Amino acid sequence: MAFLRNILAKQSPITNAFTNTIWHRQMSGGNPVECKVAVITGGAIGIGVACAKSLLENGARGVMLGDIREKEGKELAAELNKTYGKDKALFMKCDVTKKDEFENLFKCTYQRFPSMDIVINNAGLLQDKYWPLELAVNVNGLVQGTLFGFHYMGKHGKHEKGRGGVIVNMASIYGLQQAYACPVYNGTKGFVIRFSNAMSHEYYEKMTGVKVLTMCPGVTDTNMIDESSTYALDGFGDLGKLVSEGLANLPPQPASACGDCLIKMLCSGENGGIWVIEESECYKVRLPDRQTLRTVSIMFRLLFLKNIRNIASIFLAKRLQWPRNTLQKSSLARGRNEAQPEQPPKPHKEIFFPQLGRDGIKDKVALVTGGTDGIGLRCVRELLRTGARGVMIADTNESKGFNRVIEFSKDYGQSRIAFIQINPANYVLLKNAFISTLNFYEGLDIVINNVRFKEKNWEDQVDENIKGIVLSTQLCLEFMGRNNGGKGGILLNIVSEYEENTDSCPLHSACQDFVVRFDRSVATSHFDTTNVKVLTICRASFDTIGCDLTTILTKGTNGCVWMPCTCASDS
Repeated sequence: MAFLRNILAKQSPITNAFTNTIWHRQMSGGNPVECKVAVITGGAIGIGVACAKSLLENGARGVMLGDIREKEGKELAAELNKTYGKDKALFMKCDVTKKDEFENLFKCTYQRFPSMDIVINNAGLLQDKYWPLELAVNVNGLVQGTLFGFHYMGKHGKHEKGRGGVIVNMASIYGLQQAYACPVYNGTKGFVIRFSNAMSHEYYEKMTGVKVLTMCPGVTDTNMIDESSTYALDGFGDLGKLVSEGLANLPPQPASACGDCLIKMLCSGENGGIWVIEESECYKVRLPDRQTLRTVSIMFRLLFLKNIRNIASIFLAKRLQWPRNTLQKSSLARGRNEAQPEQPPKPHKEIFFPQLGRDGIKDKVALVTGGTDGIGLRCVRELLRTGARGVMIADTNESKGFNRVIEFSKDYGQSRIAFIQINPANYVLLKNAFISTLNFYEGLDIVINNVRFKEKNWEDQVDENIKGIVLSTQLCLEFMGRNNGGKGGILLNIVSEYEENTDSCPLHSACQDFVVRFDRSVATSHFDTTNVKVLTICRASFDTIGCDLTTILTKGTNGCVWMPCTCASDS
């Protein structure tokens, strides 16, 4: 974690000390929590309880707790009212995956309190075993809660009492680093950070008066941690044990540390702040943009090449000295009966990942989702042009798909191109596409997932993009994985430009971060047994990345992410 602090920390130790001084001055003077009203999802246990207590201890007018745990929620509300005063805390049973029920939490808050000033989207799951539910809570629920926060607290939102406020979205340190034992959870927390970062753009703040902050707790004593090993992803060995061991290796902290950090975050007042809490220490970080990542990647390669040259020069010097040393050793060895035979080197165990040779894509079979237009169509054309034996286009638009088959059949022959209609978020239809490809071409070597995103109807779009990527990856490992009798292959997930802050399409920005986090986790050494190489492209066009498809599939190493404006990858 020290690495994260050094690389991502936005403030120097001196600046942090100054910030802490200002914070204490703010607390001694104007208190931004005093007389405020907060809505907290997942408020019946763990971090939600700690946030509620910290707010009330610092003078909050009241807290509305929402959770599916009715018994615990009612008991907590009674305890808080006894400690902090009558009607300070209210509880309402709320499932964040049900829109009407969720919105009712906001409506009832205005009915019981004079205002709404803070929304804390804390509800979350660490249950990769049931990842559709995990996505519904961690992604859809958080997005919906954020939008409700804007609508009900915004100056020109749904409610006449709206006067601006603060939204605090709960992420995790696993949104800032790789967590291969829980790849779906890893992806959802990356989504939360990127989405919150985009929604904190000044465009939204000027319009609504609402700020967005992100909290990234480390390992905290909650039920989520206790239950994590039980709900690991199926099909990859004893992931549950790895989850438990990984969490055990990180220093724990009490939930109260998150409550303390919440007050510090609210006092800082900076829109878009990303705060990490680990070992009960609270500090702020910032996200690097792609140009920073590119610079770091270039610097790493330059240092690597420099070290290679140094090693080569040392090796060459040793080689030049070799004849003289050998002669000296031979003279010293005279009189011995026999020289000791040289011991053969121990075999080095390597994991093989598919690499395309000089012939590139020739004679390979590929399945391309979203292949009827845009970058997906470009992929299909490139695969056929470079000699793929067969390409199966899988997309939602049936008429457009058949038109593409007719178009490509004229240039490349009917046997090399086919189409099947799918819904990316439908497991049965997507699985049928894999089976049909294997049956039709008697093989499958490459899977390319190309998803298209539109901000309208965001629930369906998130479903198609995030759920579709997870489903397709799962099926790819199932049908091509060496551990399941396959011969391995290459999985390429394509997302559009990896921006630092995108005010016009925050969900798109967040979805791409999910895919990057998820892919990097799936590509770790634990998944090497599948012999499936996982690659990611963060750009909407091959023209802007400057590399053709063959280059990416040939040069890409497992887990690499191809960034725009360079033919080099960030690994």
